[in-house]
Amino acid sequence: MLKLDNNALLRDAAYIDGEWRSARSGARFAVKNPATGDVIAEIADLAEEDVREAIEAAHRAWGPWRAKTAKERAVLMRRWYELMIAAQDDLAQLMTAEQGKPLAESKGEVVYGASFIEWFAEEGKRIYGDVIPTIGSDRRLVVVKQPVGVTAANTASGGSPRATSVASRRSAAWVSASSRSLCSAWALAIAVAASSMKSAIRDSVPAGKSSWSSIRATSAAAANSDH
Repeated sequence: MLKLDNNALLRDAAYIDGEWRSARSGARFAVKNPATGDVIAEIADLAEEDVREAIEAAHRAWGPWRAKTAKERAVLMRRWYELMIAAQDDLAQLMTAEQGKPLAESKGEVVYGASFIEWFAEEGKRIYGDVIPTIGSDRRLVVVKQPVGVTAANTASGGSPRATSVASRRSAAWVSASSRSLCSAWALAIAVAASSMKSAIRDSVPAGKSSWSSIRATSAAAANSDH
């Protein structure tokens, strides 16, 4: 039995549009401790319709997030980083329980994963444009870097030894500029919510093996649409 200082870090629902919710179908899949076979949690098993809702929610949230200054985004991301570091022991327990890695290594990965958030929070303030030389003296090319839309990416699956650091590395890049997650990646979404990064800036969409292929197809189709 896990003994966490903050039991709210262990969630069994998806995080969509600023809310924790189950799959519309009610389906769930088990996350087990590989050492004992004990079930840690029964996680919501989302399907295509749930993923579509997550994409739509992220699209609605994207406009206000894009309007923020780099400094405003950096402040919120820094808070996300601080929450991860503060919850290092609990996050490490979750990682060890679901992946079987030594506790010391799990603690190290929490710090490693959080470092990406800290780095992108600072680097996001230094995303400069550029002026590119052209073939003519009567023109110039000006490059402006800015958020362009919702991003969906598949992070580490079930037994990955780097599930937390991969999730933080990818999501930090998106936020500065969905996941078949386990419980430790869920805790990152909780930290996002607590850091006041509103609604669907980072939706977390869990899925078991049976629905994973269709979810990937839905995300890919959305990437080629207006969203």
